[in-house]
Amino acid sequence: MRSASEKQAPEFPNRKNSFSVACNIDSLGTTNYLYDGFQLNEEVDQSGNALARYSQDQGIDEPLAELRSTTTSYYERDALNSITSLSSTAATLANTYSYDSFGRLTNLTGSLTNPFQYTGREFDSETGLLFDRARYLDSNIGRFVGEDPIEFDGGINFFAYVSNDPVDSVDPFGLKRTCTTRIMLVTSYCSRGPGHDWQHYKPKKKGGKPSSVSRGDVAVANSSSQPYPYGCDVTVDNAATDGDWKTEYEGTIHDTGAGWDAKHHDVLPDAWIDIWLPCRAARNYGKRYRTVTICCGSCGN
Repeated sequence: MRSASEKQAPEFPNRKNSFSVACNIDSLGTTNYLYDGFQLNEEVDQSGNALARYSQDQGIDEPLAELRSTTTSYYERDALNSITSLSSTAATLANTYSYDSFGRLTNLTGSLTNPFQYTGREFDSETGLLFDRARYLDSNIGRFVGEDPIEFDGGINFFAYVSNDPVDSVDPFGLKRTCTTRIMLVTSYCSRGPGHDWQHYKPKKKGGKPSSVSRGDVAVANSSSQPYPYGCDVTVDNAATDGDWKTEYEGTIHDTGAGWDAKHHDVLPDAWIDIWLPCRAARNYGKRYRTVTICCGSCGN
């Protein structure tokens, strides 16, 4: 268990935090956790002897390898950075992990000691909680056990985890969910107003239908569980390829009535967007898979 001072996290005026050494006291003595910024790099005993060392990627919560005693293991992760397995230097699986949607461990094989599990966060075996830096997450109930430090500025629910959307979102700092970036089917339409394309575009903009649509307007499915809330920002980049991304279009989700038509969209409701462009641009833009980032700043936790 980390120190009480870290669990309380009393000051987060700008949703930022920093961490120092934390301690775990058990029958084997005191374990000190050494961090480089927000990343766990080493565990040492009370005499300063190394118990484990970790190699981290450049992103947050992206462990690459663990050296414990004389054994090196390599991490495999899924799209949420959850650890799915550890492999040996001989490329054989040493540990495997399976989770439910909120990170409850449903299956574990192997006996290697490893702190990183769901979304790449550190699992506290003594409490059964995940250390999400500012707060602890109880995956059994899908909620944080501590209040959001910014209280109502983060929404009316002080304990919610990623607005109950753990399939698409993560919260590495226990403060606010990150944006969703995924490969989505982007279909462009001509923005000439009511007419040929209007049948697919039924916006409910706070009770009124706009007289026209313009470049960058975005529609999403009005499914029983709406994929993205009203007002979220959308950024569409080039088709998913290596190299630098050039932002092509930006918009705001304001359509809550587009509906999901299996004939029109051959993917799930949360795997597509429609975007309205000037007619010539729409013809050139076409229909293809692109990298889409959706940020819902008003979503709270």
